[in-house]
Formats: sequence, C-alpha cells, structure tokens
Amino acid sequence: MPNNIALTGDKYSGKSTIVKNVIERLNLKPGGFVVGRTGQKGGWLSFYLVDPLDFYYHWQGKDSNNYKKKCQIFAKRDTVKDDWDIFPEVFDNKGVYLLDLGQNYRDLVIMDELGRFELRSKKFQSKVIEILKDQ
Repeated sequence: MPNNIALTGDKYSGKSTIVKNVIERLNLKPGGFVVGRTGQKGGWLSFYLVDPLDFYYHWQGKDSNNYKKKCQIFAKRDTVKDDWDIFPEVFDNKGVYLLDLGQNYRDLVIMDELGRFELRSKKFQSKVIEILKDQ
C-alpha cells in the first residue's frame, strides 16, 4: 500500500516551509527534487531542479555557490513579458536521476513542485507514477 502525503494549497501559503520544517525536525535525509527560482515573486525568470538535501541543508553556507552549480534550469525567459523556453530533457535526465537517488538511497522522496513544465517529459512522468505507486 502506498505511503504518500500530498500538500496542497494556494501559492505562497507555506507548503514548502512545512516540508522543510518536518524534515529538519525528524532529521531526515530527503531525496527527490525541489524547484528553485530566479527573479521576483510573481515575476519569476527561471526555474531549476535542486536536490532537496542540498536545498534544505547546504544551501545557506559558504559553499552555496557550489551547490547552485549542480542545478539545471528547466524553464527560463528574459523578461516577464516573454514566453517560457522549456527544456523537458532536464526532467527526463536530471529529474529522473534525482528521483532514483531519493527512491534508492534517501529516507523519503520529495516532489516539491509538479506542474505544467513537465508535460513533455514522459520518462519523468513515468518515474513519478512509479514512485507514487511504490511508496
């Protein structure tokens, strides 16, 4: 029987903060992915995949630039008026890798956020469904 928890809510309502707090309190080693952003709230310019272990535990220190180099942009635009350039291969490669890593070597699998940018990433979608069925 799957053992999944889904958090839903409005944008910026604190869902990711809840996940981060639970992981830290229980001292868990998270796998899967977190979506990082550049730009400003309501005017994002890029989105990228981050290993949650890096995001929650290593992001803030003096080595934060080394961790950011490991991220891969999956959607970007130059200005908020531009259309998104989407790179589905990032999900099918880096995304599947991060999900495999979480499934096989970490305490839990985080998928913080799933949305429209993954629509052309069939390998990634299959991996998400596999994990949701197996957990």
